[in-house]
Amino acid sequence: MKETAAPPALTGGILDETLPCLFETSPPYVRWPMCRVSTCHLKPRPIEFLHYHVDMEIGLCLGGSGLLYLGNRTIPYHAGDVQIILPYQSHYNVAVGQPAEWHFISFLPTSLHSAHLSPDPEFLKSLLDGCRLGGVFPPDRFPALSEAMQAITALSQGSSETPFDEDSLLIELVNLMVLLSRMRDGSTDTTQVLNTETNKIMPALVAFSKGLESGNCIGIAEMAEICHFSQPYFRKLFTELMGENPKKYITREQLFRASLLLSPTNLPIKEIHKRVGFSEPSIFFRSFMRSYRMSPTDYRKKKRGDRMERPHGSAPNHDQETS
Repeated sequence: MKETAAPPALTGGILDETLPCLFETSPPYVRWPMCRVSTCHLKPRPIEFLHYHVDMEIGLCLGGSGLLYLGNRTIPYHAGDVQIILPYQSHYNVAVGQPAEWHFISFLPTSLHSAHLSPDPEFLKSLLDGCRLGGVFPPDRFPALSEAMQAITALSQGSSETPFDEDSLLIELVNLMVLLSRMRDGSTDTTQVLNTETNKIMPALVAFSKGLESGNCIGIAEMAEICHFSQPYFRKLFTELMGENPKKYITREQLFRASLLLSPTNLPIKEIHKRVGFSEPSIFFRSFMRSYRMSPTDYRKKKRGDRMERPHGSAPNHDQETS
């Protein structure tokens, strides 16, 4: 772990205003089938939005300090701290004063597997259900968690002393989930945030994402019904947790899905607007123009062969400078 100068005085708290929250499409697991490993250098920068993803994300701060935005709270972190982000948990990580370096491992808890070891999916699901803690965990208060994360980091990076072994990494990841599940019941530390509120709307987020990908986009009424809430209460709770109302969230995700279909495919635009859930082509056109600053046709012409981008003001790729 890198030595750093004395960290700045940082304090956490409750945000005075809600921030928009964007869904971040996770890059594929290329090097290893069960996880994605990245080292990120975070620069001090203003924060405009939170994001969330389907993966569970664990990180070890190798140097620097900053703030983790988690839901409507801010939590300070320093070198040596462990960060836990649960699937669909809204967050953003910013450095303060100087750049911060993090080692991250992202994985789908229910899909952990290797060539030789395959934990029972129901067992993994039960562990995930028990892992309700997300936040920042200092090594002096949570030594067992710190040791577990350092072991995982060493295995995932690989070296002559600790060469990469898929089975060993799998075992350590499962052990980490067991540890988090056990910590849940006895922990009252203020640096942690219970994710029970976000869990209330998670079924709606999952159903919406799956529906959008399959061409059967659901609306606010269906999302509220899935969570067994009235629509007014669902709108209020969703806005509090996600930082934007469900209508804005749905529109933003619909447009991003449309951009994914516009660039690499030859689908007619009138077909695309139906697939992503817009009832009228005129509404789709105006919304796309407002977010992308160009028409769907011009976007298709410009972006073919180029890297696709997200709507105006949305999240860049996590593996570069965000978390």
